[in-house]
Amino acid sequence: MMSHDRHSLYRGIAVTIRWKELEPPSPAARLFVAGYSVADKDGVQGAWHDLRPQFHSFSTAASYALSQARVSIDASLLA
Repeated sequence: MMSHDRHSLYRGIAVTIRWKELEPPSPAARLFVAGYSVADKDGVQGAWHDLRPQFHSFSTAASYALSQARVSIDASLLA
């Protein structure tokens, strides 16, 4: 299983999204999972948050992970 990373900024904070394809039960049943890491104020990558939902496309998995990273950032800025 090879994973893929995407890097972006949200509210000036570095976010890394990682997705990977699960071992498919059949070629027609591709499934992907994703997770994210949010950098701290010094730019050091934080802990990985592996997400449980499975998706039928890598782009949906990555979009979901990015949305969860944004929720996490917004929550930390409001605290």
